[in-house]
Amino acid sequence: MYISSRFEEESQAAYAHRRVRMGLLHIQMRYNAKQECGIRTRISMRKKILFVITKSNWGGAQRYVYDIATNVPRDRFEPVVAAGGNGALIVKLKNAGIRTIAIRALDRDISIAKEILSFFSLLAIYRRERPSVIHANSSKAGGIGAAAAWMYKILSGASRPLVVFTAHGWGFNEPRPRTARIAIAAASALAGIFQDVVICINAADAKSARRLIRKEKIVLIPNGIGAFTAIGRDDARKELSRLSAREIAQGEFLIGTIAELTKNKGHEYLLDALALVHARGIRVCAIWIGEGELQKILKEKIRARGLEKTIFLVGFLDDAEKYLSAFDAFVLPSLKEGTPYTMLEAMHAGVPVIATRTGGMPDLIQDSKTGILVRPADARELAAAILRASKDSSLCETLARNAKTVVQMDYTLERMLSATEKIYLSR
Repeated sequence: MYISSRFEEESQAAYAHRRVRMGLLHIQMRYNAKQECGIRTRISMRKKILFVITKSNWGGAQRYVYDIATNVPRDRFEPVVAAGGNGALIVKLKNAGIRTIAIRALDRDISIAKEILSFFSLLAIYRRERPSVIHANSSKAGGIGAAAAWMYKILSGASRPLVVFTAHGWGFNEPRPRTARIAIAAASALAGIFQDVVICINAADAKSARRLIRKEKIVLIPNGIGAFTAIGRDDARKELSRLSAREIAQGEFLIGTIAELTKNKGHEYLLDALALVHARGIRVCAIWIGEGELQKILKEKIRARGLEKTIFLVGFLDDAEKYLSAFDAFVLPSLKEGTPYTMLEAMHAGVPVIATRTGGMPDLIQDSKTGILVRPADARELAAAILRASKDSSLCETLARNAKTVVQMDYTLERMLSATEKIYLSR
């Protein structure tokens, strides 16, 4: 009897213990399910931002896309980048863990067949990806991408996605034949009908946009940069001496330029200006960092002008900003610009800047206070500015100090991201 009673007590205790364990397990399962549900909800609440850009090389527009895509908060946004080609932008994005989509037909050259293919490629991408925001960059992506988004909205019967376009300079402001400028302006105005928000990165472009696009669509958000550390001046000069295969002398005035070798960057006028400076017997050396379609032509012109020992083309350098400390002055002779990153970086690095009055450069530079401004396509005025800087070290120190303050206060990556994120969240 005693044994039976004892057995029943142990059975009841074991049963109670199992019930407690089952209860705890059930609670744990419910907790896990809630956690998984919360994670799924947070993921589904993230806004997918689909960036569309024509070229995947590395330039200002590509840097802009990269900076936003890699820095937006991942708990709120899912960045995806669709681009033509498989250039440096794609490589950098993949290394940063950003998903990319190739658009084979999309490139800068005008071709009706390719434009049609690009339109339908983008439409297919939109239907597959179902983005909350389409952020187009460059004129062609802005036009074709916005038109494809309009068609996508009609087919899906939805008011989304929000279509954002960033203008990195307007093509109709470039030096072109009048008929070409009128055609580009008309195309930009037509594209603006399909765009919900148009971001301009400088005041001049915003003013131009207001003549073609509804004012309430236009937002001014200047480019911004994050902090970076340039290598020491001596080390930077040694490395550039190695790359140019030419020793940079101690007292030599070193001019730096970082830009694609294309017509809009105005290298030919800088070449002419340096020829004028050289003719005056001033010891200057110029390092041009960048690649592009004019590389061969510029090399031939340098040889023809006898400037092989003055101007050196060192090609594209990744993280070129780290060499800025080597320069006594940074020169950007552009015919067309947005708000150039290279100039922001030069100002941040404490290098005095000489630039043309075009695009966003007058926004950055107050003449003779934060830099020196000259007329575009004016080699004589550019040469005079270089001579002035080379002879007045006190002026250069003042310009560099004031410019660094401006960039640190008004042109930060944080300010640019914050303003852009507000647009993404506006709908």
